[in-house]
Amino acid sequence: MVTSTFFHEKNFQTSLPKKVSKALTNALFIDDNRADNYLINAHIDLDNIPVIPHFELNAIHAIEYLKKLDKSDFPDIIFVDFNMPLKDGFEFVKDFTSLFPDSDLAIYIMSSSIRPSDKEKIKHYNIIKAYVEKPVTTEFLMSLL
Repeated sequence: MVTSTFFHEKNFQTSLPKKVSKALTNALFIDDNRADNYLINAHIDLDNIPVIPHFELNAIHAIEYLKKLDKSDFPDIIFVDFNMPLKDGFEFVKDFTSLFPDSDLAIYIMSSSIRPSDKEKIKHYNIIKAYVEKPVTTEFLMSLL
């Protein structure tokens, strides 16, 4: 079972040892809503989803986190909230693609918005694989693995 330390001041991190993490999917979740992050982490823990989550509360911290990683520690998948203060999900994607142009990982935009114009925006970014309506479910996470 994945166990996580959850309300760390800057971000959320799992406490799994490195040797176990290589067999699992590393996922970065970027969302300013702590309740949504808690729910995602609960799904992962309770349903034994083979994901090592890392949580950042905003896009700026997420970019700084990614810059510090070795290529071997890079996440396999990124989930980013569409509507956040400071930088929204699409601004994160622009920054990400300019900083890591050779990356082939999948990014999923998360949102509780039902506006069709928000969903249309993802068509302009090849790296964005889908628009995921919140709350993110166990079934959706499992379907990606």
